[in-house]
Amino acid sequence: QVFEVDNSFETVTGDSDSWPSDFGNITVEPGDWLLKDFIKLAKVKSVQIDFQEEGKTDWGISRESETGDFAFLTPVEGEEIDKTKTGTFKSLLSSPRFKDVLSKEKADAIDMSKGVKAVVTTFDGFTYNFDVGPKDDEAGTFPVSFTVAADIPETRTPEEGESEEDKKTKDEEFATTKKELEEKLARESALSEHWFALNSWDADEFFKEKD
Repeated sequence: QVFEVDNSFETVTGDSDSWPSDFGNITVEPGDWLLKDFIKLAKVKSVQIDFQEEGKTDWGISRESETGDFAFLTPVEGEEIDKTKTGTFKSLLSSPRFKDVLSKEKADAIDMSKGVKAVVTTFDGFTYNFDVGPKDDEAGTFPVSFTVAADIPETRTPEEGESEEDKKTKDEEFATTKKELEEKLARESALSEHWFALNSWDADEFFKEKD
């Protein structure tokens, strides 16, 4: 028999000694066969949280630079932001993993009246709109769906006094970055038609309350 294990093909006989070393790790769970790469946010600029549950206060934060700290979008006089709480949003969904793709039946059963809608923007020009349902305590996951759009500049404006050599180098860097962002947008857009069961530690941030 021929089996594909970790992108390689192995031939095995009835002798268990001929089985590939990874064969014992194979499971029959559909979720374990999925490619788990998900969206990866980088350079988070702003986060807007809109609780769907009554009695909870919506809030938003933003920062002016990639190295700066967050401030409230609508600050209240005398109110101070807790940087230990908002600092974690700098790496929001920077390397998330999901456990499974939800079926239509499970997606339709999500109670969004207890969920969150969130808008996240990045300094790369990406805007993500998230729907996050209440936590599945048994599975340790949150149901998450999203859409993504991006404003990717078509051209680069040369700096004043730029030499020909600098212009060539910066144009090449711009073209490379532009291609990478376009590929990222296409890759992530392809995932936006589904609901995912996201590990709880990746989605907990969406349910942080302001107070």
